[in-house]
Amino acid sequence: MTLELLPNEMLFFQGPFDVVSTAILQLNNIGHQRIAFSIKTTAPKRYCVKPNRDFIEPYGTTSIQIMFQPMPAGQQSEDRSKHKFMVQWTIAPNDYKNDIQDFWKQSSSELKDVNDSKLQCAFINEPTMLLSLKESVVDVIRRAEATAERNNELIRQINEMTGEITVMTYALRRQDNGSYSVEENIRVSIEAQMIVSEWQDIIQLINIEDSFNDEINYSCNDYQDMIFLNSDMLLVIKKYESLGDEDRLLKIVNKFAENFCRIERALQKLLLHLCTSDQSRLDEITQRVDRINNEIKDLRDKYKYLSFV
Repeated sequence: MTLELLPNEMLFFQGPFDVVSTAILQLNNIGHQRIAFSIKTTAPKRYCVKPNRDFIEPYGTTSIQIMFQPMPAGQQSEDRSKHKFMVQWTIAPNDYKNDIQDFWKQSSSELKDVNDSKLQCAFINEPTMLLSLKESVVDVIRRAEATAERNNELIRQINEMTGEITVMTYALRRQDNGSYSVEENIRVSIEAQMIVSEWQDIIQLINIEDSFNDEINYSCNDYQDMIFLNSDMLLVIKKYESLGDEDRLLKIVNKFAENFCRIERALQKLLLHLCTSDQSRLDEITQRVDRINNEIKDLRDKYKYLSFV
């Protein structure tokens, strides 16, 4: 289980501070188990955090809005540099069906292996000050290269998967009341590389301006797309290394770095699927279907004339 924070050390809030200033915290579950998180701060009256707790599915991503509130009229100045945030997170068992509020109300003996990550706050009045505290272009390129190398290792492992693997199949059945049930079907044996070649999933990559006429297509729908893009983007990002640290260039290389991370999560998901295809996911799928059924029930209760066709 691993929760990745972006940023992972410092939250930057840009002035002026007589209006709400917002920082975005991205939480990436890069493991194969469901995670629950909760966010706390040393100054709860000064921040609005949405959402401040939730579940994140395996290889899922959640964006958190952290809004610094203007100081109330008449209140004395404060030492904002001491403001800190803590993200607590742990595994959410598959058989846990209550909501996130109840999850974190459990006793310490029930909440096992709770991890925490801490972030400091920085308040910047001038855009140039913000730039000086960020990574340099070269720093971002090195980080992106490390992710691309991890992607190449995942690709190597996937390519080495040979022989037949057993795959579980599932059927969703729609009931007369609009709800769904799920059934686990018989196992079938399929060549591992056939699964890889037929694997499809739309990976939402960021379209990046073409500075060097490289004509990269950022549509990514299958395994081969991921291989080509991981290689092509690595060649392009290296070209920015000697161009300086302008804010525009920093934004561009950060987009490349984010794309490499999205490919990494997709490759991890594919490899996990190959390694665990013979394991039953009936309980996990049933729980997710139950959540859908509860939403359908809420719709039926709220809209009395709702019908299913």
